[in-house]
Amino acid sequence: FDILYKMSNKLLQISTTQLKTIDPTIKTHDFSITIPNLILNNDRKYSVALVNYSLWYSWFNLSASNSNNQLRYSPDNGVTFYTLTISDGNYGIDTLSSVIQALITANGHDGTNFQLTANYSTLKVELTLTNNYQLDLTIANTFDVLIGFSKLVYTASQSGTLVPNITNSVDLLSINCDLVSANDNFINEKNNDSLYSFVPSVPPGANINGGSGLSQPIFLPIARSGYIGAIHFSIRSNNGLLLDLNNENVSLTLVIRDDGFAK
Repeated sequence: FDILYKMSNKLLQISTTQLKTIDPTIKTHDFSITIPNLILNNDRKYSVALVNYSLWYSWFNLSASNSNNQLRYSPDNGVTFYTLTISDGNYGIDTLSSVIQALITANGHDGTNFQLTANYSTLKVELTLTNNYQLDLTIANTFDVLIGFSKLVYTASQSGTLVPNITNSVDLLSINCDLVSANDNFINEKNNDSLYSFVPSVPPGANINGGSGLSQPIFLPIARSGYIGAIHFSIRSNNGLLLDLNNENVSLTLVIRDDGFAK
């Protein structure tokens, strides 16, 4: 019986690298695959587990689409203000400070009169302004939220009074699959089809890989039976929103397990 049980399991290996050769326009964070030969017996129960994954820390915490990529500064005590637009990317506080300094310098002003520093003791961001520089965060943009400041015009150095949201509220990743039964799967009070979720442990730009492990996979009930045809996958953040991977590839390995005859 054990041998027959193992033979009934199915291994699915998904790679967006191959999918993009067929359709270069696919979104690697939100895609479907066609599996014409996948048929699940209506009389039996099945479950699915993710046993391996590989994707990239390639989403942006600051971008035009997030509406948090602009700020204004004055080099002359508020007489004249200049708008800075920061390129889309994933920034920490120190990198963000360096980029803003470079943009100010490119405008012909002294970038060293502006600085952002992460204070890991208070968990706040320190703003340094010297030589009559000012920072305007009142524009219709949420850059202020990233660094933990209120929507004000700042004329002197000070600490942020709010908790910075430098991750733009992306603190956990969820790999979702529409094979999963949402009836027994919840994020807070809402049903969902999450196959596996985790907190990234690598810096932006690095590869994220791992899984629940072949030795102890987390099997979840499958919501469908009969001819499957196609399976949809999505990469989402902890708030349930799609997480744009900027077309970086995703590889997933799934096991479909035959759990025996349905009662």
